Amino acid sequence: MIRNDEKDQYISFTGRHFVKLYYKGENMCELYIDHEYKGLAPFLYTVRKLRQLERSWLLAMKNVQPYHFKEIKPFIDISI
Repeated sequence: MIRNDEKDQYISFTGRHFVKLYYKGENMCELYIDHEYKGLAPFLYTVRKLRQLERSWLLAMKNVQPYHFKEIKPFIDISI
């Protein structure tokens, strides 16, 4: 979570989506996902859920391993 105090702007990159929150006061914020306006949302709840998404995405990416190709072995004898 990156915080910018000048415009009360909070930016998050959750792996697949780019999320912007503009704090409006009284625990309300404007929510933009992938630069598309989605509406008003409760600020504290949204920040908490974004942090959960970031953690789960980081844990998922930590466990990703490259695929190792295996040789295909025919189950029928074709050596005749």
